[in-house]
Amino acid sequence: MFPIIKLPATALTEDVVSKVLERQFGSYKILKIRQVHIQGSLPDLYTAVLVQTSAGDKIVLLKYGGEAVGWWSRIYDAKTSA
Repeated sequence: MFPIIKLPATALTEDVVSKVLERQFGSYKILKIRQVHIQGSLPDLYTAVLVQTSAGDKIVLLKYGGEAVGWWSRIYDAKTSA
């Protein structure tokens, strides 16, 4: 299951990320946005957003699923090299 983000397909990435993170983290800073392909998923194009939060760096994956579904999202811990 994932939270449904009811924003249009044309929504800015920054607006979608804001909706995803607003309940879990107080403040955050977007560090990088890029498109990524994930094999085995159709369609396989996602938007990956690296964000800095009070709980450490996170990667937010986003994909628009259509009007009925809205935006799919998932938050992952970003691994940093030591």
